Amino acid sequence: MVVPETRMLLLGAVAMFQPVNGSREVAVYEVTPSGHDLLIRISDFLPFRCIVDAVRGSFAGDLSGSTFFWGTGWAVALFELAPWWGTSTFRKEDA
Repeated sequence: MVVPETRMLLLGAVAMFQPVNGSREVAVYEVTPSGHDLLIRISDFLPFRCIVDAVRGSFAGDLSGSTFFWGTGWAVALFELAPWWGTSTFRKEDA
């Protein structure tokens, strides 16, 4: 149980509660991943992140890394899929 006069320090997935009244007792609790951590894990699977990382790498001069090739591959795939999806959508709405 956390006393109202405590400060919470977040260190990764561990929360440390340190009393403010000068006591040296520290209680350590493990916490579940926050929403921020969940969004970062989800973004690892989005193709746009690969594309952005590839663009950043190309500005830095790293054209030989796997990040550049994955980003380029996703960009080409999305470039090929976009006209197909757009054409099929317009055909469905026109019919």
